[in-house]
Amino acid sequence: MFASVQLLDGTKSTLTYSIPELLAGRVSRGWRVLVPVGRQYRIGIVLSVDEHLPKEASGFRIRSIKDSLDGRPIFTEDVLDLCQWASMYYFYPLGLVLRSALPEPLRKKPGIYYRPVSDASTPEKLKEIFSGKKRKQEISRLALMRRGLSRYRIDRWEKEGLIERVYKIPRQKSRKSTQRIFELCLESESTGDSKFNSAVLPALRKSGGKVSYPKLKELVGSNFHYWLRKWKDRGWIREIEEVDSGFSEFSFVQDIVPVSIDELTVWQERVIREVEEVIGDGVFAPFLLHGVTGSGKTEVYMRLCACALKKGLSVLVLVPEIALITQVEAFFRHRFGDVVAVWHSGLDENFRLEQWTALLEGRKRVLVGARSAVFVPLNRCGLIIVDEEHDGSYKQEDRFRYNARDVALVRAKLLNVPIVLGSATPSVQSYFHARVGRYSLLSLPERVRVGKSSVSTGELPEISIVDMRREKKDGIFSATVVKALREVLNRGEQALLFLNRRGYANCLLCPRCGYVVTCKHCDVAMTYHQSRQALLCHYCGASMNVPDVCQRCEKGIMVPIGYGTERVERELKKIFPNASILRMDRDVVSSIRKLVEMLNAVRHGKVDILVGTQMLAKGHDFPDLTLTVVVNADLGFAIPDFRAGEVLAQQLFQVAGRPGRAGQKGRVLVQTWNPGHYIFDALVKEDYRSFCDNELESRQIVGYPPYVRMSRIICTSRDGEIVHRAVYEMAEIISGMQRQSVHVIGPAPAPIFRLRNNFRWHFIVKATTADEMTDYLKAFLNHEVVKKWARKVVVSVDRDPFMCL
Repeated sequence: MFASVQLLDGTKSTLTYSIPELLAGRVSRGWRVLVPVGRQYRIGIVLSVDEHLPKEASGFRIRSIKDSLDGRPIFTEDVLDLCQWASMYYFYPLGLVLRSALPEPLRKKPGIYYRPVSDASTPEKLKEIFSGKKRKQEISRLALMRRGLSRYRIDRWEKEGLIERVYKIPRQKSRKSTQRIFELCLESESTGDSKFNSAVLPALRKSGGKVSYPKLKELVGSNFHYWLRKWKDRGWIREIEEVDSGFSEFSFVQDIVPVSIDELTVWQERVIREVEEVIGDGVFAPFLLHGVTGSGKTEVYMRLCACALKKGLSVLVLVPEIALITQVEAFFRHRFGDVVAVWHSGLDENFRLEQWTALLEGRKRVLVGARSAVFVPLNRCGLIIVDEEHDGSYKQEDRFRYNARDVALVRAKLLNVPIVLGSATPSVQSYFHARVGRYSLLSLPERVRVGKSSVSTGELPEISIVDMRREKKDGIFSATVVKALREVLNRGEQALLFLNRRGYANCLLCPRCGYVVTCKHCDVAMTYHQSRQALLCHYCGASMNVPDVCQRCEKGIMVPIGYGTERVERELKKIFPNASILRMDRDVVSSIRKLVEMLNAVRHGKVDILVGTQMLAKGHDFPDLTLTVVVNADLGFAIPDFRAGEVLAQQLFQVAGRPGRAGQKGRVLVQTWNPGHYIFDALVKEDYRSFCDNELESRQIVGYPPYVRMSRIICTSRDGEIVHRAVYEMAEIISGMQRQSVHVIGPAPAPIFRLRNNFRWHFIVKATTADEMTDYLKAFLNHEVVKKWARKVVVSVDRDPFMCL
């Protein structure tokens, strides 16, 4: 028997190994195995098993598989097929696709341990090592060698059957399972230190003599480390480490009390009935669920999950962002309990391994996860749901550039199961597929108002366009917006201000010579962050101090241009000094726990005005929110991409759906300098489909997706001259590869020409069908000229690009 094995690296071809008799029945497709490569042993995944040696391997020395791991396949058939398809479609090495799918512990070589086998002839040395209560029953190979055993003796005992080998998955220590605690050691009632007596001592006595590090830091304030060192040296407090009993992976769930709903709307019943008919029937059935914001899509998802679970099937639910997962998980866990698993990058690696195993074994049957969850194996998966299917977060923008929504569609087709793509603002591509009949279009056109056990029809918010050309302005806000905010605060309600730009100002500019501070690693202006008194690059993360004078003319004083969420927060505090204002963006949301705490604060009415970026634009349900203000709706028009209008429309429709979800009348104000644009006309009419129709008409004229298939060939190098020569030599071979069904534009510098010290050029490739695109890209990548430049220039393919930046 022979096995075709794929290593977990960039190796382009699989390796063939023979299966020894000892491993008969323990090696099959999807198993993780240990194989010899040179003088080392590496982890690989078995792709196929054959009785005969493959023709391409004949004439070579065939080595044997060293051992099989885990006791079962770690990939289901559908996931393995999915990974092979993704590797071919996105032109990314299969080994790296498999590696990215696995939890971190399964990517590492397992530890080798030994345990004794009961035998009357066991040597005294072996009995001595494994006997005694304090001795572990499984000892690592390295520990045995440290106790004086040679490799030869260990291997001989193993061959003689005196000990047997056991592989253990390496586990990492949990990052957050312990916390720093400060304990009171003072015997007297007080000290001669007034700061300690007033700020710290009362809190310590009140909390039983112990306080956490963050709490102590908050109590002390400025010069914290000086006071901490002083008090520790005097023996008044001491630092200890305790297990954080409050830590749980489930602590990332938002504090939501879901309402049990006994009845549904007519529209919800119609959607559920149509999808339930095909669950468990073994047919691929794609549905596009277009439901306005607040129309009860989550309740529909849960009803469909319940149907699948009743039939003994598992369900995959994809959610685009961790912020939304914390909310969706709360609803699903309340409804289905412990059968719900969670998967995203913020979870501990050991926890993710446990979830992987539980899903594979069928102990968990509903998976709620981010884009990488699309590659997680499930036992008898019978339904796939993609929430907010339009969201750009499903597209990975570097290395393995896959779109989880598209991959989920392929997985549903491989499994022959229904898939529901849900959104209040479907992507233009999905809407087109529904319009031409490839997807079944389902609608939830009415907002739902949830009572204690029933539902009724709710009102959509009133949307008004604020023409900034004619409005009186108070800083960055129009008089209309300031008045509306004041009315909301007087009623004790909440408001959301949306601006999809972080920082205080877009850039710093010299008014004398026009110089703009740019990143030394990227061709972008650095954003001014006043709270940190620093300039930051939002692409590579580089930072620098704010210059006193212009670096070019050395005379001008740098002036901040534009505004971001940080400035919006500051201006609001000037206008409404007594209001509780919370800003939520990546600058202040330092962890998932912090994110959940902020969202809970909003939900519990502790915040009056919420300022945020796109992380707040979709999915969230804040019951007291009645006003949404889009601070600058024109930012989206500046993006140099054919999808700029679509992305802007989706953001506006989504953020306009936040207010008025708990029965109050909601209101939306959109500040713009281009009030005549058809996006705003569709927004006011709350007619997203009319926008899609206009967008499709313009794309058909100029030949953009979904009417053609599109890819980018991106060439990057740290040497600008080399990549320039390379792309123009590649352009010559492209001119010789002309095909009637394929059109190539370029080469041209990428919109962001230099990124992280790499100079970037790109070609835009358009083809009539996916197969024609695949054939063309394959021929290009295999050309001798491209291979010649491979060592100096990185050539990568971005299939179905979301943004061509």
